[in-house]
Amino acid sequence: MFGSELPSWRQIFTNKYNKKERGHFCGNSDDLIWTSQTAISVRLIIENYQLVMERDVIRLWLPDFFCAETEQLFKKDKIQIDYYPITEKFEPDWKILKKMAAESVGDIFVFVHYFGVYHDINIAKEFCKRNDMLLIEDCAHVLYNSGKFGVKGDFTVYSPHKILPVCDGGIIRYNEKDERIQKVVDGIKKQLEEEVRAGNCVSWRVKKALQKIIKVRRSTVFKVGPHFSDEKAVTENEVRLGISRWSYNTLSGYSYTEIKKIAFTRKMNLDTMNYIVDWLLPEAEPVMTDDVVCPYAALYSIEKIKDKQGAVKKLERAGLLVTFWPTLPGGIKQMKDKSIAADMSENLLVIPIHQGMTPQYMLNRYLPGIKKEKTKYRFEKLSGSMGEREIWENMKDIVRNNIPQDWVYGVTKSEIEKKDLCRYRIYNFSGDCIGMIQALIEKRHGIKYAVRVNRGPIMIKKYNVAEIIFQVMDQFRKMMRPLPFFYAPNLEFTPYHMHLACSYGWKCWNRFGFPSGTMNLEESEEALRKKLDSKWRNQLTAAEKKKLTVRNDNAGYKEFLKIYRTDQKEKGYVGIPEAILNYLFDLEDSPLESYYVEDEAGKVMAFDIIYCQCKTAHYLVGWNSNEGRKLYLNNLLLFNVVISLKQKGIKQFDLGGIEYIHTEDVARFKDGMRPEKYQLMGEFVR
Repeated sequence: MFGSELPSWRQIFTNKYNKKERGHFCGNSDDLIWTSQTAISVRLIIENYQLVMERDVIRLWLPDFFCAETEQLFKKDKIQIDYYPITEKFEPDWKILKKMAAESVGDIFVFVHYFGVYHDINIAKEFCKRNDMLLIEDCAHVLYNSGKFGVKGDFTVYSPHKILPVCDGGIIRYNEKDERIQKVVDGIKKQLEEEVRAGNCVSWRVKKALQKIIKVRRSTVFKVGPHFSDEKAVTENEVRLGISRWSYNTLSGYSYTEIKKIAFTRKMNLDTMNYIVDWLLPEAEPVMTDDVVCPYAALYSIEKIKDKQGAVKKLERAGLLVTFWPTLPGGIKQMKDKSIAADMSENLLVIPIHQGMTPQYMLNRYLPGIKKEKTKYRFEKLSGSMGEREIWENMKDIVRNNIPQDWVYGVTKSEIEKKDLCRYRIYNFSGDCIGMIQALIEKRHGIKYAVRVNRGPIMIKKYNVAEIIFQVMDQFRKMMRPLPFFYAPNLEFTPYHMHLACSYGWKCWNRFGFPSGTMNLEESEEALRKKLDSKWRNQLTAAEKKKLTVRNDNAGYKEFLKIYRTDQKEKGYVGIPEAILNYLFDLEDSPLESYYVEDEAGKVMAFDIIYCQCKTAHYLVGWNSNEGRKLYLNNLLLFNVVISLKQKGIKQFDLGGIEYIHTEDVARFKDGMRPEKYQLMGEFVR
């Protein structure tokens, strides 16, 4: 596999411009300046700041753990670089920085978010303010502004070409609107306007097309030891200031949703690579933190390994591309204060995890399969009688935590979508019933063409483990042959679970599994309220002061569905099919419960629809009017739902999806309840 993602064939052969999607990388497009790369971005800022401040020499404070190739592109005679040390946690060593500030004056301070991980820039902001220094926030390893990035720096520099498949591309974003910053911005824009923008990166695109056809893999020779630059100078004709037309149009074509999918994939790949490296070389220690949104690469420390070259060879023999970053500037050898950059360079391994990879590809390529167990299970088909329904719904110790395996929901899907429904009890070799499974058989023109199991089987607690579930599903699939089999496990995504799926021959066709969160309703009302995010709780309190009544009945469900249908059309989302909701509401023992608020005229202002299943409840549908949003009725309704369900004996409440890729605002709202989050492992086929 390549060290970086390759462009798609469509990207290679087209050059489309999508103006609507501009600015999604790092904020408002009005505050963005496009350049060829991060080094050029920094260079333009320095040169124009020097002109504005009328300085003969600019003193640039740069972290010692920095890429020498980048430095060479902005290093000039009238720029004096002072290196400051960073700690093992990739934070500036503030003790030494205070000492440096007392001895000399700096003009520009560069703060780096290494490998896409957020580092606290607030101290740097105060430091620069106190010492009258310009703050450049280096987000070269950051794909997009996911919240905290690019907020504090006077200037922020991004480098999308390092993560996305384009030949070049850098971004300057500016925050402060004071006169000094504005003059620098005006100078940069003028320089870029005077340069003739390069064309369509034809040679680069041809090269990438050949790589896609021939499947050429980059080879590296990893040398253990500090990686220092040979200080080769960059000539002026090698440097282009502006981004190429093709890269600009390609980058502009990425939607915000696509960017978040890329971030999600790289995060999954990081988790998977950590699992692979731990399997192959358990002595290597992962360095990346769990809270990274979009990791730049997988990073490992081999500091405690004596035979470092042997460790690297072991990973390379398994097929992994092992490399390093950065090539250090030679100037750090002359630092007065102690630098650990050389030691870090020697002891850190970098492995690509770009979005062109998938967890399944990585596990199949780099690891052997997990040995299959040969335990036999027996399946007994159920007829669907009322007596069997009672057994299904009342079997003790069964883990019921999803709607698709509920008896009533299975009947509903079968009736509305005209699919065959089949259910089975599962027995172990001792003859004990250990679980049950509900499957739907897809039909077209009366002909069966596929079997689908969604979030099954449901198992007795002690048998509800991944190894047994995959054994059961392997045998159930064989029993249903020759029909193709589609399966969405009721298992959280972990690299181990994915490894098991691969070992049993399942092919993952959709890795974006269902994400949600649950609340434990066995906690006290006081504890549940205390757990809420402070802002969320304040909004709830404000809504409660309005003395509005939350009603709990299904009398007006037809009006709810009419509102829901209109909302779907206006906002363009799919949601739960109205026919299914209608069918469930019309049942004599409907599993649905409605909670709503009306105004004085009896008009619905907001509602929530909940699916109740034994001791578990699931948020299914919600809607809020414009007035309701101003009154925080979402908060009022949802917390009342929680308390009402608790009083009715429900033990667990699933918030019904906390999905940041397509419904970021809704996900952020639900996260305010501080649930226990989970992410299922996606959908598979055999």
